[in-house]
Amino acid sequence: MKTLALNSSPHRDRGGTGRVLAPLVEGMRAAGAEVELAYPDGMKVGYCRGCYHCWTATPGPVRPAG
Repeated sequence: MKTLALNSSPHRDRGGTGRVLAPLVEGMRAAGAEVELAYPDGMKVGYCRGCYHCWTATPGPVRPAG
């Protein structure tokens, strides 16, 4: 099973969200899950304009730029 865990806290692993998320992620990995931990607060995330350019130019999964 593939899982994406998001920690949006500006305190990352030192804050309450990180302390709750760490044992959850650890348990999922111990059970055989492939877990990716992402920190959206450090990402440059744009908004969707609904133009469908991502679908027509690069069919398939949308990948982060650069």
